[in-house]
Amino acid sequence: MMVTRNTITMAYNCNVCKVSISEKVYEYSMAHFGKPLCMQHQKAIAPTPKEFFCSICKEKISETVNYYSSMRFGKPLCIHHQKITDWKDVDKEDAGYYCNDCKQKISFKEFKYSVRNFNTPLCRKCQPTTK
Repeated sequence: MMVTRNTITMAYNCNVCKVSISEKVYEYSMAHFGKPLCMQHQKAIAPTPKEFFCSICKEKISETVNYYSSMRFGKPLCIHHQKITDWKDVDKEDAGYYCNDCKQKISFKEFKYSVRNFNTPLCRKCQPTTK
C-alpha cells in the first residue's frame, strides 16, 4: 500500500515474478485464478480452451470431434466436412489450419506442435508460455 497526498493507492504485484500489475489485471487474475498474476503468468497456467471450431466453416465442434478429426485428417473438422472431403488429394501444407483462439491462419508445423502439446491448434502468440 502506498500513501500519496491524502489518497491511498494499492500496489499490485504478481505472486510469481513480483512485477507490478494494474488494478484491472489484478481483479481479473483474482476472479479467474484466485491469486494476483501478471498477464504472462496468467497465460502460462491458463486452461486449455474448451471451444473448438471447424477449420473450414468455423462451426463449433465438440472436443471429441476435434480430437478425432485432428488425428484422422490433421485438422479440426465438423462432421459434415469429415464426410465430404477427400483428404488424400489435399497437401498438408495447403490445407488451411487456423488458431482456435484468434482464428488466424497457422502453418502445418504450428498446428502439429500445438495439438501435440496443448490439445488444440494455436498460433505462436496464443500458445501458453512455460518456463
